[in-house]
Parts: sequence; structure tokens; C-alpha cells
Amino acid sequence: MAEQIAHVGHWHLDLASRRLRWSDEVFRIHGLGPGTVTPTIRGSLAACHPEDRAGAWASVANAVRRRTGFDIALRLIRPSGEIRDVQVRGLCQFTPVSGEGPETLRSIFGVFADVTELKEAERALEDKSTLLAATLESMDQGLLMIAADGSVPVINRRAIEILALPQDLLARRPDYRTLRRHLRESGAWGVSIQDPKHWHLDEHRRTTELRSERRRADGSVIETRSLPTLAGDGHVQTLTDITDRRRSDERLRESEARYRLLADHTSDLIVLDDGDGRHRYISPAVTSMLGYSTEEAIRVGLRTLVHTEDSAKLTETLHALTAEHATGSAIYRLRHKAGRDVWVEAAFRRIEDSSGVQVIQAIRDVTERQDQEADLRNARKAAEAGGQAKAEFLATMSHELRTPLAGILGVHDLLREDPTLTRDQARLVGLARESGRSLLTIVNDILDFSKIEAGQLAIEALPFSLNAVIEGCRQLSVETLQGRAVRLAVELAPDLPNWLLGDPTRLRQIVLNLATNAIKFTPQGSVVLRALHVQAPGSGARLRIELVDTGIGVRPEILPMLFERFVQADGSTSRQYGGTGLGLTICKRLVELMGGEIGAESRFGEGSTFWFEIPLRLAQGEDAAQDRSASLLQRSTGRLWRILLAEDNVINQEIIGTVLRQKGHVVTVVADGERAVSAALDDGPVDLVLMDVQMPGQDGLAATRAIRAREQAEGRGRLPIIALTANAMAEEIERCRVSGMDAHVAKPVDWATLFSAMERLAGEAATGAFTAQSVGES
Repeated sequence: MAEQIAHVGHWHLDLASRRLRWSDEVFRIHGLGPGTVTPTIRGSLAACHPEDRAGAWASVANAVRRRTGFDIALRLIRPSGEIRDVQVRGLCQFTPVSGEGPETLRSIFGVFADVTELKEAERALEDKSTLLAATLESMDQGLLMIAADGSVPVINRRAIEILALPQDLLARRPDYRTLRRHLRESGAWGVSIQDPKHWHLDEHRRTTELRSERRRADGSVIETRSLPTLAGDGHVQTLTDITDRRRSDERLRESEARYRLLADHTSDLIVLDDGDGRHRYISPAVTSMLGYSTEEAIRVGLRTLVHTEDSAKLTETLHALTAEHATGSAIYRLRHKAGRDVWVEAAFRRIEDSSGVQVIQAIRDVTERQDQEADLRNARKAAEAGGQAKAEFLATMSHELRTPLAGILGVHDLLREDPTLTRDQARLVGLARESGRSLLTIVNDILDFSKIEAGQLAIEALPFSLNAVIEGCRQLSVETLQGRAVRLAVELAPDLPNWLLGDPTRLRQIVLNLATNAIKFTPQGSVVLRALHVQAPGSGARLRIELVDTGIGVRPEILPMLFERFVQADGSTSRQYGGTGLGLTICKRLVELMGGEIGAESRFGEGSTFWFEIPLRLAQGEDAAQDRSASLLQRSTGRLWRILLAEDNVINQEIIGTVLRQKGHVVTVVADGERAVSAALDDGPVDLVLMDVQMPGQDGLAATRAIRAREQAEGRGRLPIIALTANAMAEEIERCRVSGMDAHVAKPVDWATLFSAMERLAGEAATGAFTAQSVGES
């Protein structure tokens, strides 16, 4: 402390002359050069801090009056404005006198010390003491300082709380021995929990830290740590309530025991790896899964058992585990000790704690599941192959059945136009033609049903005229009424829109099927085809079509089953009226594909009403376009064509050629694709090609592609090509479109359909814009 009072000077005041003298150090303490000013009492007081002047003057005056010394602490203001803490001390000096009279006060002598650094040190020490006291009182740990003599100079609030020390005991300032005796007697100290690891010894096996734990009656656990002070004159003891920590440790041990129990006995293989992939734990399930004991598995390493084809995938999964993406999974193969492969699915979780990075693996044997999936894949491939075979069979049957039917119906159509036939001959031709059409209906029903069952029938969304569809159905139905006492009527609701969006071909098929059924089962009376515009709750506007007849009706017990496949009213119905029982089933499936519903109401012996409803979708803005198309068709009607017929079947060559020539067209016939290409592009002008698809050598699809390629290479205009094929499957129609054909007409040829396609292509040729369409799919 003396080293900090380095600046000390002296001063002398002669009271008789009021002369004040300073030593050089006093000048320096004032911030002045020695001898630069003449010290005065007034000047000395002026140098004092204004708040200290009165006190300083009073102290000096009081000392003079009492003839004693003084000691003043005050603040000095230097000329620079700097404030210094100083200590001023003075003693009165007297003049000795003879005799017994009082001494005369001659002067005052004293010292002048700069104690600024000392004051700052004291203030810093006081601040530290205050901070230390606050720290000790706010600590969550109890703290005692025990001196070498056993006294306890420091004990904080938390220690008093933990030890439950009474205030009257603390007031006596007990030593450490007294405190321990009180704790033992009161039972507050608790029972010691011995653990050798709590003792810390130096190289001479001397205690460097003593740590112990005590469990008290209330179940709480107090940890005591004692460390010797650096000076060796005592030690510091801390008290920590570790009850929550011990309970947490206990719960953790119990949890680890439970999880260890689960891991040891679960059927899944549990593996714990460190951050470098070393196994820290492998559960006993490794034996049942892979045939290795736990010790063998740790020694061998599970990574060495991974199938070489799966190793890279597993490594990638493990490397992808990060703090942000802590989980992952992989399916791979492990080699069993017996030599076989075991398919496993592993779930990984990366965890990171104070002990470092670890990866937990839960591995499950999925060999049986993988085998099942492989079986399912094989079954799926087999099913797809079966479906393809079925599709190919249907395509073959479509071709093989329709080809002879085309000849039969073609001959009938030609004979009907022969004016030399007698009435009986014409009747016989009509019967044969009706039988052929019945057979065609059966073929169409079977093929349609097969396509629906195979999921190969799609519903289109095209703009069409509802009036035209209804009128076409009426005309076709009228033909079946020849010679029968049945009246056919059509009723269209006045608010029913004409241009709709949907599949006109399938709509026509449904209406014709229902109309044909109604006519078939109505010996006399009437059949009414009615179209309505209805509003269904929750489903919006719908188109409702009804076929109301006065026919034989349906028995009530049969009515619920009418739309099931192969169902008719009874055996006599089938014998008397014919049919496959598939027509209504096909109608039901088609209506459902359109998003609608179908039903029937009947009174046996009085008649029936068959109806269906489908969503009514308007074809906005289509009227004008359709009107323009209609005008083009009208302009093309009556046009004579130079037609190239590519057909290998001799019967079809004669029938189709004859019908076309009767209409005034010029027809050239070729029997294979190579001659079709040459005749179309080299032999003479051709307006239209009717192209059979299946021909020997180059088929119709290849021939069409060859024609389109030469047109593009030689800058020719597009030649209209219509596919003629007995294969009416959707795949065949798509193949025709892709190859470059402009329309598709199924065999046996419906002449109205063929001529309609020809007229459409004439209109498109006039505008130069062809749109390939499927015409007469069934």
C-alpha cells in the first residue's frame, strides 16, 4: 500500500507573517512547476474542490483554536482541470517561553500527499468485494471458506439454505467443527454415499479434491466438494443439490436397462455404431438373422457382409446422414453365415451428444417380403402378357369374324339393289341380310364387352350435334320396323341444346341398342325416343334419354338383373327374340364411363321405359364451325372420285368396287401395299385411297407411311387415305392415325359411314386442313 503513496511533499505556514512555503513535490502535486507561483492561504483554498473548501478551512481553524493537529482528505483541482485525491496533515508548532506562562503558537507544519491511486485501488477493491458478495449470494451452490484455524469467515446464503442452519447458531460465528456437530445431531447432514471415484489424489497420493455425496432424510442428495486454497491456509467447500441430476441419472439407467432389454430380445437386429462406423453394440438377434454370435459379428463387422452390388447404395445412405437430415433407410442384402443372402431393410438415425456422433440401426429381415414382391412383379408381367395376348386375340377375332361378314353383307347389299329379283327372292335376300346384321351385332357386342372388361375402351370429348345423332338413330331404327305394326316417334324437349361435348359414337351406340331392344320386344304398338334436359341435385345439368315402348315388358323379379351380363328375361325370350344378353351390360358400362347412370321401369305385359342420364356439357362456339363444315359437305355432295382401292381379299374387291362404281366413281384395284404406293403416286391421278390394313408384303400402314414420305420429299399435296380394316380395336385405329391415315371405316362397310367420311375429306381437301378421325369404329 505504501508503494502507491509515492507523491508526498511538505509545507510550512508562519502564522505571524502568514507566509506559506511548499516543497517542490507539493508544487508538482498541484500540477505546477516548482517556484512558478507564490503559495498563499487563499490560493491553497481556491485549489480545493468547491465542495471541500468549507470543511478544510473549518478543520484548520479548529486545530489552531484547540492548538492540536489535523488530518484532512479532500479533492484538489489542478489548473488542467484534473481532480486528484490528496491527504493534508498538519501539526502546530509553539515558541517556548520561560516561566509558567502558555506557549505561543508560532506556525503550522505538515505534509501534502497525493493519494489518488490509493483511493482508486480502494474503490476497485470495494467494487470487487461488493461484486464478490453479490456473486456469492446469488450462487445456486452453497459455498464455505474454512480457514486453517477452523473458523468459517465466509458462508453464503445458499449454503445456509442447504444446511438448514439456524440464525442463532450463525450469530455465534461457529467454527467448522461446531457446524458439523450441529449437522450430525440435527440429522440435516444425511448419510454419506461412498464412492472411491470421488477421491482425487496427486502423485504422492495426497488428496487434491475431496468429493462426497450425502442422501438426506427427505430423499435429496447433496454433493460436497472441498479444494485447498492456493496459500494452503484453508480450503473452500461447495455444496450442490444434485437431487434432480441423480433422479435423472436413475431414470436414464432404468431407461437404458429397458431399452437394452428390448434390444436384446427384439426380433429386429439393433446396431449402435460410433462416428467412424465401429460397432459399439450388436443385439443378440444377429444370431437368428445371420447365424453369427454377437462377438463374431463385432469381430467380422456387418459391413463386410453386405452384398457387393448393394455396398455403394448403403454407403451413400450413411454418408447422407447429417445433423439436418438425421434419418435414412435402405434395403440391401447381407451374407448369412451359412452362405445364403438375406434381404434386410435398415432404418438409420444419427444422434450427436457430448460423447460424439453415433448411428443407431434397426435392421429387419424382409426376405419373405422381397420374395413376395418378386412374385408380384412376375405375376404382373404375366398379367400384362396375358392382357397383351388377349388384346391380340381380340384383334385377330375382330379381323377373322368381320372379314367373312363383310363379304356376306356386301353381297346382300348388292343383291338388294338388283331390280331383276322377284319378290320372293328379295324377301330371301332381306332375311339373309337381317341374319348377317344380327351376327354382326353379336360380334360387335362381344368385342365391345371384351374391350370394356380389358379397360381398353376410352370415352372421347368431341363437339357434336345431338339432333344429328338422334336423327341418325331414328333412320337406322326405322329400317328394322319394315313390315311391323310398330310406330316409332321422336320427342325432343324444346329447351334441349343442340351442340354438345361428348362421345357421339358411344352415345349413338347406347341409343341404338336401347331402341333396337325396344323395337325387338314390341310386337305392336309404339316406341318413343325422348330426349330431355334435366337438373339433378348436386350434379348440375344432365341429358336424359328415354325409350318408352308398349311391348311385352319385364317380370319384376328379372328387372333388377337386366343390366348384368348374359341376363335376359328367360330362356324363351332368348329363343324367340335372339341376342347375347350383352347389349344392356355394354350400355351400362358406357353410361358409367360417361359419368352417368342407367335404369329401367317396366309393367309386365304392358311395356317398359329404359332411360339413362349423362352430364350435359355444352360445346360453346361450335355452331358456326359446324355450319361451315356442313356447307363444305353440301358443296362436295355428288362429287365423282377417282378412287384407288388397295384390298387383297377378292370378294371385298368385287363388292366394294361394284358399290363405288354404281355410285359413278372410277375405281382402280390393287392387291398389296407396294402396288398401292406406285398406283397412288406414279400411275395416274388419284383423288382418294381406300387402304386395307392387312395385306401381304407391304401392309396398309407401311404403304401409307411410304406415300406420306414421298409427298413430303417431292412437295406433293396430301392425298386423302381412308383405312378399311376388319380390326375395329382402339389400338388399330390409333396405329392408322399415327401412320398418316385420315379416317378409319370398319368392315363390314357401312356405306353411309363410308360416304360420310368421303364427303368430310372432300371438304377438308377444299380447305387444305385434314383432321384424322375415327369413323365408324364399330
